[in-house]
Amino acid sequence: MDEEIREPQTVDSQTSLCSYLHDLRIDRGIEQEKLSNILGIPQRLIETVEAGDRNKLPGDAYMLGIAKKYSVYFRIPYEELEAMWQREQIHVVSGESDVLPQNRFITPRRRAVSLRLSGAIIFFLFTFAYLGIQFIMAIAPIRVTFNDLPTVTNQSTIEVSGSFTGKPKSAYLNNQSIRIDNNGFKTEVFLVPGPNRIRIVTENYMGASTTIERIVVYQE
Repeated sequence: MDEEIREPQTVDSQTSLCSYLHDLRIDRGIEQEKLSNILGIPQRLIETVEAGDRNKLPGDAYMLGIAKKYSVYFRIPYEELEAMWQREQIHVVSGESDVLPQNRFITPRRRAVSLRLSGAIIFFLFTFAYLGIQFIMAIAPIRVTFNDLPTVTNQSTIEVSGSFTGKPKSAYLNNQSIRIDNNGFKTEVFLVPGPNRIRIVTENYMGASTTIERIVVYQE
């Protein structure tokens, strides 16, 4: 501490504690920022205390702790500061009703670590949920839906298309492998006169297969 410390001052019993601490600092010619570094009290908290807004002041325990630090540095009898505070009859029980200074216990570095940790947890949860959904889709039975497949036609060639519900590993139409595109399929089938069986077999990544058949009658 570089400042010259004067002899202890007598506390004015008619002055509020907040006003007294403010006037004391001003009288000693010390800026709030410097006092914050000396006492180890956040500057924002010093500003709040010296402003004296009772709606924003912390509770008794915190105020008396601050008064203790002021008393040691400025050589003011702590008992007189404590008595001054008690005379003001501000009895805020330390708990939910206290208005605590922001980041009183969290330094900027700890806040950055906390934010990174929170981001990592959120990323992990989203990743876990995504992988869980993909796994469920991979083991779920495949459902096949045909698009406008006729039961009777006079065309020798028809387009057979549809979609899959789930994640098929492979698909076959009448024992011929068909391409899976955007979880669907589309191919042409040549018909012979009379009934023609359209048979789709799909398999998921766990090896479970699904089979669906339709009959299309080709009338020449």
